[in-house]
Amino acid sequence: MRPIVPAAVTAGVAVLATVVAGCSSSSSGPGSGASTPASTSASSATSPSTQSSTASTTAGGGSSSSDPNALAQQALHAITTARTFEVKAAPTSSDVSALDVHYGATSTQASLTSQGNHIQIIQIGDTVYFKAPLSLFLQKLPASQRSQVAAVLRGKWIKEPASSPEVAQFKDLTDRATFVKGITATKTTPNFTADGSKTVNGVATTELKDAANGLTLFVASSGTPFPMEVDKTGGSDGGSITFDAWNQPFTAQAPPASDVVDASQLGG
Repeated sequence: MRPIVPAAVTAGVAVLATVVAGCSSSSSGPGSGASTPASTSASSATSPSTQSSTASTTAGGGSSSSDPNALAQQALHAITTARTFEVKAAPTSSDVSALDVHYGATSTQASLTSQGNHIQIIQIGDTVYFKAPLSLFLQKLPASQRSQVAAVLRGKWIKEPASSPEVAQFKDLTDRATFVKGITATKTTPNFTADGSKTVNGVATTELKDAANGLTLFVASSGTPFPMEVDKTGGSDGGSITFDAWNQPFTAQAPPASDVVDASQLGG
């Protein structure tokens, strides 16, 4: 009687991976001395929205570099130092129309919209909760099981251990280290030029453009040079990723116990 994870969730995981790959396709990876998120204290950095009066003495030397390629590298290094942040992705070629993932120090909360269906995923430590429209769970079940499953799952979250094969695929979406590795991957030599400025989520940014690869990167102009937006045009990996809430406190909350069904209760 165990319901199959909706295809829309699988698609959402794949879409984020694809857009991340596209948006990192011409990026220069962080230096060999880059710290990992797990080893960086959340209290040692401030978010771009609260940095305007803070001296630029942070990762990579701040956002003072006049070399666009060096500034792009500083931005990618800054990602590796952050313990919390929010990512919103808008793919250009997918059934998934929107993705929103908020990474905390030990938890993640994600939501996606696919063909009008709203799907939510929460991971806290080694436990995953996910919720989707009942119709998505029922569509691949035998007709003889649908009414029984519907009675159990209507309006509920499903709880699974993160190690379960059913939700192992969620790691690409909910694991912060996996996301950071993908977005900072070096694939080609960058050729960025400075191309103006833009305000993203209330933060003044410097616009860097790599025309040859269809990539535009917006980096916070003051304080830590966090990336605030990455746009990729052309190809099947096009889309836009925006960032917010850098190092702002965030902890995902588990759904109320009364709204949760343990997957183990659903049988095999």
